[in-house]
Amino acid sequence: MKYYARKFLLLTTLGFISIFGWTLYVAYSKQISSQPIFKNENSINFVNKKDSLKNAKTVIHSERKSKQLQQPLNNVLSNSEIIQSGAKVKNILCNINGEYKVNCVKLINAKETQVYIPFSFIHKYFEINGKIIRSTSGSKNEEYFEWSHTSSKIFYPDQPYDSNGKFLWFENYDVATRERVKCISPFENVPISTQWFVKGHFYPTQIAQYGLSHFSKNLTDPVQPKFMSLIENGVIDKNFVNDTLSELTQFTNQNIFHVQNNTVLWLTDNKPNYLIIHFELNIKSNQASILFYIEDTNGREFCTKYLTEDFNISVDKISKRLVTYGIGRNRVNSGWFQNTRDLFVDLFNSHLIRNRKRNEYRLVRIELQGQMEIRHLRLADSAHDRFSRDAGDWLVKNQNLIGAWDIKVKRRLQKGSASPLILNEGWHSAMAQGQAMSLLTRLYHVTGEQKYLNTARNALQIFDIESFKNGIRTMFLDKYVWFEEYPTVPSIFVLNGFMYSLFGLYDLSKSCQDSNCTKAGQLFDDGIHSLEAILPMFDSGSGSFYDLRHISLASAPNLARWDYHATHINQLLQLYTIVRRDVFQQTAERWIGYMNGHRTAHN
Repeated sequence: MKYYARKFLLLTTLGFISIFGWTLYVAYSKQISSQPIFKNENSINFVNKKDSLKNAKTVIHSERKSKQLQQPLNNVLSNSEIIQSGAKVKNILCNINGEYKVNCVKLINAKETQVYIPFSFIHKYFEINGKIIRSTSGSKNEEYFEWSHTSSKIFYPDQPYDSNGKFLWFENYDVATRERVKCISPFENVPISTQWFVKGHFYPTQIAQYGLSHFSKNLTDPVQPKFMSLIENGVIDKNFVNDTLSELTQFTNQNIFHVQNNTVLWLTDNKPNYLIIHFELNIKSNQASILFYIEDTNGREFCTKYLTEDFNISVDKISKRLVTYGIGRNRVNSGWFQNTRDLFVDLFNSHLIRNRKRNEYRLVRIELQGQMEIRHLRLADSAHDRFSRDAGDWLVKNQNLIGAWDIKVKRRLQKGSASPLILNEGWHSAMAQGQAMSLLTRLYHVTGEQKYLNTARNALQIFDIESFKNGIRTMFLDKYVWFEEYPTVPSIFVLNGFMYSLFGLYDLSKSCQDSNCTKAGQLFDDGIHSLEAILPMFDSGSGSFYDLRHISLASAPNLARWDYHATHINQLLQLYTIVRRDVFQQTAERWIGYMNGHRTAHN
């Protein structure tokens, strides 16, 4: 009897505990469901910092992502946005590979249970882009989420590659306003680069790209440049200059406009985008200057000033409205000189403005200070021909005795390695050689000036000089010739720079019939043979490798960013139009698939 009494008492106690526990569970569930799905606090936390760092030597990429992902999740979802009829939603913690935790959402309906991970996490973890697109279709406002692995563009060739035409897809580039351009030199009229050296240097690759971009734009722009002559042969055009406001000085009968002190020219027909200035001056006094006042659509006024001093650029950080470029003290009493400047680019490179829309700026007045004479003062909306020649002339003037353009800064690769690769000042680049030849041969075709062709011919010399002798030539597996963008020892075999050198060789081979052009054609053929054989080694199965250091140095692979991956594809598509090698087209098509999230099959 005592046995049954004890059993009854035990069952009664268990029943009471179960009912009490269920009551607490229901109350807690209601409290949870009334809270927002994500809190406005940092929702990603490491499980154990020591655990997350213990594999740092072997999981460097994962560790970098861990740091990037320690950001608040800003997109807060409410229950009403995701709960469907009959479905339940709850918070759930996602434990990502034991490294960090993310607040996720569990959605339960009659058919299945789904876990939803915030896209802010997916974006950083998988390097995938996404945004909500809102569109109007008829009377309906619709929105959808657009997912893309990369925003980099593929430029499908609409015609075979032309050595005399636009260069590849470079009409889409605006080199002058790139982040690594300090300014356009007021003395050389080519970009000064901050790449690898913050104070700035002349980087031949960037200068060649600047010229090729303007050359291509000159061919592809739908309309011819428009001009506005303010002073022509010493005469002011009062259709463009308001003579009632402007302070005008004396004229002579020598087609020269004299400035004795200060003169202000107010523009009447000051249309947007007329921001290219061409002037021809004879400066007579020290500290003479010419100032251009530019207004944006908000009425803010900025000034770009050109002064007879020897510095490149100086920004007034107090007013944040003035940038000054030196045009050289040697201009004083040195006779007539002319210059063409892009006022918008010169203002943009001061970092006083960030808006890249040229048509939202206009020139309102010009101020001339000091004693000078003016023959021409002209505005235009573009000057691609002039700027492409500026780049070509720099290449002609600065080619060295072995036909190359030396790069005057130290370049360090493999920075995290115990044995970094170092290129000392004065190194050369196959990419610079190739793009320079592509520009020079095009300028020769357009102008007929022999200096451009001669310089391109001389550029061939360094293709015979090995990397360890400060050249650009190396061999892969002692069998396949390769032209190095970064000629380190050992070699790393950068893909995009090599292909750019091939375009330059091809362009020169089509520019003349002499032995130099014949040799360029042979070097091009040798390079194509190498590319056919080695190209599969650049395929990672989900993207492409930037170089082959993982083979030549036995180091970690150097994956190409999506923009470089797209460059590889675009180069292969263009090369296919020249040589019709199936491996180029097939590889390009497969690599395009990688940009859409496709992967090669696994075992």
